[in-house]
Amino acid sequence: MRRAAPKVEARLRRWSDLARREAATLASSDHPVLVRWRRNLAALPSGRSDGLVRQVNLLVNCDVRYRSDWDHGHVRDKWYGPVETLAEGGDCEDYALLKGLLLHNRGWPDQALHLVAGILATGEGHMMLGVDYADGRQVLLDNLTPRLHARPFGGWTPKYQIGAHQQTLVYIKAF
Repeated sequence: MRRAAPKVEARLRRWSDLARREAATLASSDHPVLVRWRRNLAALPSGRSDGLVRQVNLLVNCDVRYRSDWDHGHVRDKWYGPVETLAEGGDCEDYALLKGLLLHNRGWPDQALHLVAGILATGEGHMMLGVDYADGRQVLLDNLTPRLHARPFGGWTPKYQIGAHQQTLVYIKAF
């Protein structure tokens, strides 16, 4: 089922524009965090492999410090760009966005990457990166664990997903 959700779609477009603007900073900054980040990226393989997905999940989970939006900027919900996320930390959607950017930059097609928002068993809202493999498998990359979750994942209830290639949110019916 598709319905327009202009706020989330606009937020994704703004974040994508910000990530494009920050590409030069990511590539050339002498900030120690970004220098270390470039070194770690150089070791990642290209292409659509399970190993790449696992490495990206671990790299971002290890390199990004969790920081709530409220602690970060005294706002309820904000999507921070890759430079700010790496330098200052971020929350679940910042992890998911950064993982998606990395996979896309390593050759994963936009159509196979989705931000998936839902509700954890604790009742808290949470976002993960959904990744579709060429063989039809789907996994979720989570900042709360180094493991990849097979999709569907029983630890939460997905509500909607959106990817850079989509024009509207896709609402997910509960199983």
